Amino acid sequence: MTPRGRSSLSKMPTRAHCSTPLWLLALASLLLLAAAEYSAKDDVVILTDKNFEREVLKSADYWLVEFYAPWCGHCKNLEPEFKAAAKKLKKQARLGAVDATAHQALAQKYGIQGYPTLKEFGANKDKPTDYRGGRTKKDIVQYVTSSEEAKALGVRSVSVPSLEFASVHAFLTQNDKVPSAIFFGAKKSGKKKALGKPPSWLSAVADAFTKGKKKKKPTVQVAFVPAGEGKIAKHFNIDEESLPAVVFVTPAGGKFIVGDMATLDEASAKQFVAKALKLEAAAVERLPSVPLFPAPEVAKKKPKAQLERLDETTMRECLKKSGKMCVVVAKASGDDAGTTFDETLKSLAKIYRRDPFKFLASDTDAAVFKALVGLLGAPESEVVVVKPGKKVKFSTLSSSSNEKSIAQFLDKIIGGSITFAPISTRPHEEL
Repeated sequence: MTPRGRSSLSKMPTRAHCSTPLWLLALASLLLLAAAEYSAKDDVVILTDKNFEREVLKSADYWLVEFYAPWCGHCKNLEPEFKAAAKKLKKQARLGAVDATAHQALAQKYGIQGYPTLKEFGANKDKPTDYRGGRTKKDIVQYVTSSEEAKALGVRSVSVPSLEFASVHAFLTQNDKVPSAIFFGAKKSGKKKALGKPPSWLSAVADAFTKGKKKKKPTVQVAFVPAGEGKIAKHFNIDEESLPAVVFVTPAGGKFIVGDMATLDEASAKQFVAKALKLEAAAVERLPSVPLFPAPEVAKKKPKAQLERLDETTMRECLKKSGKMCVVVAKASGDDAGTTFDETLKSLAKIYRRDPFKFLASDTDAAVFKALVGLLGAPESEVVVVKPGKKVKFSTLSSSSNEKSIAQFLDKIIGGSITFAPISTRPHEEL
């Protein structure tokens, strides 16, 4: 029978352990350089006296927790295997690690005496059981995937992705019916780099804005931006001194609002998102437009420049609920510089081929151009940009329509500084 307070793993002859009084372990961990170590970049969650209850005991997930000593050679050998297993088991289990020399209260609570000791925290978090599998990645993965309790629980908490500048476009456009909340990490002082992982409480925020019991669907999609990704913050006009921060983006990435709060934690985040969801339509219209983020490059080949003639078919395409913005450029009546006009459009289409624009050529006296302008309720102009969506909007260039002025106009659209007006009629019913 296993003595009270001792891990059964320490009695198994095939499992080597480091066994020393806890006070001596704490001293040794300060002296030895070659130590087992987990970081925030790993898929293994670093558990402490402060977060253990929140992360493990109050979680509905299946947890496999390692109690280790940094100086222990067997722990050092297990470290890369445990990290690899955590990466493989993201959807089946959550793997965590406790430095028992730094968090002795936890080690004593669970009767940890040999290192490393692994404990399973299943449905009954008050009664964890000893892990009885091997210590390689393959052994750990096989053990967890074969566990009935792990199959029953799995990972139920919502995973929060970390964004880079190149991935923002895909995140905002993955579901045009659901708003987004993007959390920006705090600026790190000194030489210490910003952590790339979301704070632990952010998963609880994401979970609060979901529906469904078995298959949870988000009512707000949540993401995290590490402080090191300053380009995203600048795109939203957020300076470093304002970090940490949160941005709420309306469905289809139309408008955004930056949270004005003294502290950013789970409670304040939930309150801000809940309040943003209740914004009335009139208040949303007054918010700034979301700046355009570049679509990811799927292929190495450069995308073809999109240049067509404006006709009834292409006009219908422009007025759909989704798709690229239509940049309609019309040649003034009586303008004989046809070659120059065509070259200008081809040049613009080539320059902006990676941006969400398609270019359409027309004439100011063409019936289809007049019909489009009348349908939009747009003022007289040679350049009209139509923005698709549930509510189709437009903007026009009031100055001369040469290549330079059009390019400056499009750059401002990409930067989010151009205001789009709603059309005066319903295009889907009029056509």
